Amino acid sequence: MKNSKSSAGQRLSSQPNSQALITSPVRIWSVPSCVCTLPVPIENCFGVLFLDSQNGVIAFEELFQGSINTCSIYVRIIVQKAMQYNASSVILAHNHPSSNPVPSAADKALTLRIKAALLLVEVNTHDHMIVTGNTLTSFAESGLL
Repeated sequence: MKNSKSSAGQRLSSQPNSQALITSPVRIWSVPSCVCTLPVPIENCFGVLFLDSQNGVIAFEELFQGSINTCSIYVRIIVQKAMQYNASSVILAHNHPSSNPVPSAADKALTLRIKAALLLVEVNTHDHMIVTGNTLTSFAESGLL
């Protein structure tokens, strides 16, 4: 992991990358510009991996940054970006500067709100990943999604 404030709005490619198919939560590590850009432990940040219908990576964007213990997330912006990229699905990702990998009640509630909003425009939410150091916590694998 690297600490970087300059990665906001980073885009991998305008075309889906068949080499970076996301077939399991651990495959998110195969996207070099994705979760590895989420700062640990300085500040909270939240990014979205936009996928095509074959789970190929369209883009990753770090959409929101916050402080050491909070980050304001706007569901509307996530939906707008999904539509802009013509994404079929998304994987949400954010870090926990505290290094606590356990999803909070706020994390769970936010995930459900985002998932419901994206479903209205026929975009699936495959997972929500919490990044802490060199570990990932998957909502999907934990039965939270």
